[in-house]
Amino acid sequence: MNKTIKTTLLLLALVLAKPALSQTVPSLSKNWKGISTGTSVGVTIGHNPNNPSSPDKGKQGDEFNVFTVPGTLEVVEQKGRHLDLMYRSAYGQTRYIGTISADGKLIQLASFHSSAIFHIEGDRMSGCGESRGSNGTFEHWAGNYSAWCSEFVAER
Repeated sequence: MNKTIKTTLLLLALVLAKPALSQTVPSLSKNWKGISTGTSVGVTIGHNPNNPSSPDKGKQGDEFNVFTVPGTLEVVEQKGRHLDLMYRSAYGQTRYIGTISADGKLIQLASFHSSAIFHIEGDRMSGCGESRGSNGTFEHWAGNYSAWCSEFVAER
């Protein structure tokens, strides 16, 4: 191949690759309002109204239970792709940390008892996760677990 064709192909490849190489990290709204719903065996977290320490003085034990709770998610701090978050409901609050994917469409979340993956779509965020018992004992961790999903809309 002659040098002109090689140069042209290289320039064309760079022009086409530029959008793929560009990283779009969204600057998230500070406050999000939404709802979380979960399925649980026992009680894993304070946000479950079936938790014996909740204001509703729910049930205890290893029984199957479900819950739906309104809540808010606050972006306490964002440094590029890295997040410090606070989830609050009528039953308590939980600090999460998160990392936004390079394409800006996903957030991996973690707390001391939970993990989740959320999808970001403009002013909406939704995802699902899991939690384990969190009172500090192995028995509670092993016998209490939940799967949950949340949907949030950015407050303006």
